[in-house]
Formats: sequence, structure tokens, C-alpha cells
Amino acid sequence: MGNVLRVLLAVIFVLTISLAAFTACDCGGDDDDDSGGDDDSGDDDAGADDDAGDDDASGCGSADLLPGTWTAGEITMVIADDLTYHTTGSAQMNYDVNGVIVVDGCTASFTDTGGEGACPVAQVGVYDFVVTATTLTTTLVSDACAGRALGLNGTEFQRQ
Repeated sequence: MGNVLRVLLAVIFVLTISLAAFTACDCGGDDDDDSGGDDDSGDDDAGADDDAGDDDASGCGSADLLPGTWTAGEITMVIADDLTYHTTGSAQMNYDVNGVIVVDGCTASFTDTGGEGACPVAQVGVYDFVVTATTLTTTLVSDACAGRALGLNGTEFQRQ
């Protein structure tokens, strides 16, 4: 049961890391950088919202878009409106984990609270994320739980 939680936490971790990578590699980020972002609107840097569904100034998307059912390969993560999550799947092992997400800007901290394969509560996984109406990408910032990192780092989830 401990391994499954670790895998689930790794999945969540991978999700967060993927999201961070997307943020770091041209997702809007610093509006002072004119090095070829996704700003095809022709607007200047007057604070206009350049990406549909991207409701924050940092370019990672609005945390309001996180709730929903997300899948990537054999991984399914259901995020509730209160940012609790339930993740099931298989990433080198089966897992069925519950937890909670705390969002700070474009960073999401994943804490498993129980389930098969859950990481220890003290091992909080921190991931950068980018969310749109249809995708959620997570990129590892830090996570001592290898299983969660395995599932989340660099993972692009699709909304179901």
C-alpha cells in the first residue's frame, strides 16, 4: 500500500513538474521578455489577457481551471473544487491515492493524505504547473517521493 501511495504522489509530482516546465518555456511568464512568447495577439505589454483561459498575470493559467478529471496514459487524476484530489493508475506500480493541492501562483504543492501507494504526508511534492481549458502540465520543483515524481514530472494531462 505504501508503494502505491508513493507512485500516486510521484504522478502528482510529475504533473506539477510538467506544468512548471511549460511555464518556464514560453507560457506567458515574464511579460518583459519579447523572445518569442505565445503572444500572437499583437497587443503590447499593457496587461491584456493574451491566452484564452489564462486568467492570471504569470501565464500559468487560472487555478480555477484545475478542478476536473485529467488523464495521461494510465493515470487518472480527479481534482475537486476544494483542490482535493484522487489519483489512480499505474506508473511502474498500481496506486489509488487521495490528497490535497495548495496553489501559490504557478506552483502547486501536493500532499498525499492516504490510499494505496500514498507518499508520507511529510513529503510534500512541489510542482510548477500550466493549465488551460484542455491540458494540465506539471514540472518538478522538488519532491522526496520518487513515485509521485515519476507520475507527475513532465506529464501533460488531458481534460476528460
